[in-house]
Amino acid sequence: MQTKIIIRDIIVTGVLAVLIVIPEWGAARDNVLTVGLGTGVDYSDREYSEPDIEAVADDDYNRIFVTPLVQLVSTTPRDSIELRAAPWISYDTDESETEWNSDFYAAAMRHMTREWQVEISNAFLISDYYRTDTIEGISGETDEIEAIDLADPELDPNQGRERYWRNTLTLASDYTYGQDSLWGVDLSYIALRYDDDEFSDDDYDRYLVGLRNQHRYSAAWDSEASLRFIRGDFEEIDPDVATGIIEGIAPEADIELTDDDLSRDLREYRFYGAINNHSFDHNVLSAAYNFIGARYDETLRDDIDINQVRFTWERDFTEHLNTTLGIGPSYQKVENRDGEWAGNGIAGLNYTGRRSTTGVSLEKRYDIDSFSGTGELGFTDAWIGRFDYTQQMLRSLSVRANLYWFYEDREDPVYGAEQILEEIAAGGDVSGISLEEAEEYHRDTFLAGLGLDYTFMQNYTASLSYFFTKRESDQEADNYDEHRVLFQLSWRADVMRW
Repeated sequence: MQTKIIIRDIIVTGVLAVLIVIPEWGAARDNVLTVGLGTGVDYSDREYSEPDIEAVADDDYNRIFVTPLVQLVSTTPRDSIELRAAPWISYDTDESETEWNSDFYAAAMRHMTREWQVEISNAFLISDYYRTDTIEGISGETDEIEAIDLADPELDPNQGRERYWRNTLTLASDYTYGQDSLWGVDLSYIALRYDDDEFSDDDYDRYLVGLRNQHRYSAAWDSEASLRFIRGDFEEIDPDVATGIIEGIAPEADIELTDDDLSRDLREYRFYGAINNHSFDHNVLSAAYNFIGARYDETLRDDIDINQVRFTWERDFTEHLNTTLGIGPSYQKVENRDGEWAGNGIAGLNYTGRRSTTGVSLEKRYDIDSFSGTGELGFTDAWIGRFDYTQQMLRSLSVRANLYWFYEDREDPVYGAEQILEEIAAGGDVSGISLEEAEEYHRDTFLAGLGLDYTFMQNYTASLSYFFTKRESDQEADNYDEHRVLFQLSWRADVMRW
């Protein structure tokens, strides 16, 4: 199954990329071949708060890795194509084992006409780190072709260093019909698979279809809107395992579950619309409406609707300092429960100095989180705080610091599993079970990072980074401290231009 998905997406990307750029292949092209090599040490240690969990969990991690890089970027005034391969080999010094990881990327863009642009990309990643936007060893990022932003979901750090592969295929098309005015169509497919069978119920296929619009009414007024439909197909719990649980609860029960009885598949509907006013110099006033809805295939899960309105003021005090302040009401409605009113908002400050940048923000929001790779589905009530700082100490030496705080109240939109199985085993009707007995829990996630980057001999970079993660939760298995130290030495250079 894994091979079929990868081969299919690579073939689709290759065929469409050729169709996009072949009309201009005979034109004068600017080609750049970049190669690189990185190596380093990655060490992390996770300590759980509960002794019994600590006894069975082995989350010590110590790897030496090597990462080669080959990248080709070819451009003309009307199209661009990029191919990048950055596989890396890691050696487990504790278990004396070698693992192969991968980061392959292909993208193409073409202006079909002056007004119409088409982009396609495919990214394939094999990793054991939850961040999918970075790779170990040596960066393969490029400014030539920006990645298509379809709000790809990031994975949750709670999975630890579990190996997985993820393939992301995206297609986007924009049609410009006036100044600062366009229509856009987005298509995206993400396949996530964990190697460990224990986490197989976290696997999913995510399909996205989206429509975007930006419109300029006058020098003072403009608007933006997006509509997205998302389909999530999840790997289901083995019906035989669930049937065994029922037999353990009620040995006399004569019941056999099917995949349909345990479906976790869902549909999400997301709409965002905003109108912006630029009447006052260095000030932007906006009013926005955001709708998020979830519809679950399984009748035991109650559907969710979230409505949020926010009024925002963005102010540029100087060319170096800007702030954002927003506030508004929110209304959440869960099936079979009364609706609830609350508030949402954001406050942020960004400062850019001659050699430093500083960003601070705090946001209150409501969302539906279903694609973090943990198997959790449903409503989340969150506070999100961020602090980012970079400083160019010397011409070749820079320092970076990051703080991230995520406070959330979550709700599992399904009746307690054991009670459901007991009810099924007893032959009861579970279709009318309400969310009053849903599992509600709270957790805090705190992440901190500090790093030094030193560039020497033009093409060489040495980096030393320290990361600290702390999670506190009502769930016993979700409380831990994690320390990570990462050292990287890399070389990267453009070796050929033609």
